[in-house]
Amino acid sequence: MSRWRDGEGMATHEQSDLPRERKMAPTMTKAETNYRPASFTNRRCGVCSMYKRSSPLGSCTLVKGLIDPDYVCKKFEPRSKPLSVPESQIA
Repeated sequence: MSRWRDGEGMATHEQSDLPRERKMAPTMTKAETNYRPASFTNRRCGVCSMYKRSSPLGSCTLVKGLIDPDYVCKKFEPRSKPLSVPESQIA
């Protein structure tokens, strides 16, 4: 368990008290992970377990910087469950 200080160095908090997204900041660069345009739609950042959506680009829990959902890296991990699609949108 580690401690961190707020931006002014005033308060300290136990890391375990933070939401999961705040516990682990991205640590790897795009170059280290071979971040590149994806060749397959089922293997891309947009369907990776570490991808966090925002518009139009997202972020990653592992890779630093803005992340394009249509790119991929060597650390790709598929989501355990596919995103659900409302039945009204299924043709």
